[in-house]
Formats: sequence, C-alpha cells, structure tokens
Amino acid sequence: DTLDAFSEMNLPTVGAGRNAEEAYAPYILEKNGIKVAFVATSRAEKQYFTPVAEAAWFGLPFHWDETVFSLFGRSDLDVSIEVAKAQADFVIVYAHFGYEYNTVIEPAQQQAAYAFIDAGADLVVGAHPHILQGIEAYKGKMVFYSLGNFLFNDKDLDTVLLKVTLEGKDRVSYNLVPCRQTGGVVSDCGGTVEGERILQALRRLSIGIAVDREGNVYNAEAEES
Repeated sequence: DTLDAFSEMNLPTVGAGRNAEEAYAPYILEKNGIKVAFVATSRAEKQYFTPVAEAAWFGLPFHWDETVFSLFGRSDLDVSIEVAKAQADFVIVYAHFGYEYNTVIEPAQQQAAYAFIDAGADLVVGAHPHILQGIEAYKGKMVFYSLGNFLFNDKDLDTVLLKVTLEGKDRVSYNLVPCRQTGGVVSDCGGTVEGERILQALRRLSIGIAVDREGNVYNAEAEES
C-alpha cells in the first residue's frame, strides 16, 4: 500500500518493490548533465518484518544472510550496483544496517560497505542505529555508517544532515550540518557550541577522517599522502 500511495503521487521509490526486479532497480536522477543513481538495501532484522523480494513476491533487496551474519559471495545487489554504475556517473547506496543505539560499527556493516564499493558504489550512507556512527574512507570512497535520526521519534539525540556536492563528474565534496533532535523537532546547530560538540563526537568515532569546524569532511590519510 505504501508503494501504491507513492505511485499515485508520482513519487519515485527505491529499495522495495512488488517483485525482485522492482526492488533491486536503481533510481537514476539527472541534473546539470550529471547522472546520480540511488540503490537501497536492508539487513533483515526479522524475516517476518523484512521479507526478501522474489520473482513474484514483494519485499526488500538483501545482500547478506541475517542468520549467520555473513556475506554471500555475489548477490543480486552487486549486480544492481553494477547496472547502476553503467548508467550513472555517481552511485549512492543507502544501507539499513548496524546496532541500534550503539556507536560500535559491527563487522557485517564494514564488510557490506566494502562490498558495495567493490561493486561500483561511490558513496555509502547508513541508517538504522538511530545514533551517530563514524565515517570511513575505503578505496577513496566515503562510508557514513549512520547519520543518526533525521526525524524518527521524540528522543533527544544528536544527528547530522549530509550535503553531497558534485562539481562535474569527478569532483565530490561532503559537508555535515550538525543537528539536534529534541521533542520530535530537528534543529540546525551549525556554528554553535552544541554543533561543534556533535562534530567532535563524530571525529572521535571516525576512521582516518577529518571534519573541520564548518563540517567539511576529508579523507585525512589521503590528504597526508
């Protein structure tokens, strides 16, 4: 019914479908001569709540076995990312994974993010933990493991907005806007003491990543080399 509602409003969807072909299909947006492809996936929490999309059955695209927490060799999602890469200049993978309310990046998260990039992703953005997790660069590509909550519940939580700027087909920059979710409202904390506290927390959680006071994100190891 959610897919039907979006369809009636002519709004695109990604990461779910009435069948496997629809669920694994990327959404491609073209602007200023640049094509950006969006691919989305989820790690199942309970098969009942997150069914795998099949040939004639609705569901979500998966990349890993939720029972043994290990990656398959190659998957339909790898193929989906490769197809997206062949059609677009920049591929973003949205991944629903990670421990809830825990800053620790679980091995399956990291393995999955690496696999997405190996398949052709240029950026991986994670969700599900409802808390900020670190940032990492792999093969020169950025992985934002969890941005926190954009808007989900009435808890008091740190969160960030991620701004991705493509300057031509080969230049990309990242900027974080620190925010605070309080009482069901998300407020911009950029340029404040509270905002710097949030950015500092991200610096401590990240791997080989620098974040300046304006929220610009850099691969510190690449800058040093």
